[in-house]
Amino acid sequence: MKNSKVWNIQKTQQVLGEEVCHQLPFVHAITGCDTTSRLHGIGKPAVLKKIKSDRHLQTQGEVFLMESMGKDDVCKAGVEALVNLYGGMPVQTLPPTSDAAKFHSMRVYLQCQYWRGKTAEEMDPLKWGWTLKNEKLFPIEMTKQPAPEFLLKMTHCNCKTDCDNRRCSCRKNDPYLEQID
Repeated sequence: MKNSKVWNIQKTQQVLGEEVCHQLPFVHAITGCDTTSRLHGIGKPAVLKKIKSDRHLQTQGEVFLMESMGKDDVCKAGVEALVNLYGGMPVQTLPPTSDAAKFHSMRVYLQCQYWRGKTAEEMDPLKWGWTLKNEKLFPIEMTKQPAPEFLLKMTHCNCKTDCDNRRCSCRKNDPYLEQID
């Protein structure tokens, strides 16, 4: 194992405290785990440090750890948590972000509930940010355009080919093309 580390769970719990330990599933899921995507530019240590002292973030995290929350409450808490983590910049200022945040929040909630003992029969992943393609689950990343239509029309590449290599600027800037590789 590369750079593996063994943690003393009891000492970690002592250092972090009961309240922060309770939030660990939320911290792990919102920052990226096997079933949720990671946040760009924000790592687990930074979120762990922030959740220790930020009561508002703790309140948002609680939503993900409670049973039977509605999608609207989960999405609202998720967007608020992400705005908080990204330093207060409203996600609505970046067109795809609020839509992507909604689906990320649903998947984070679903994962937290699975860790708390819920099953796929109790919580259908297709209702919580996932879609089924060829009998496999895939995350719904967003349902809105990645940018306003006028902006998409203004941006173009100077490719003389069909944009099929990674050096192409349009491939680098288009998340949908990037997934094709």
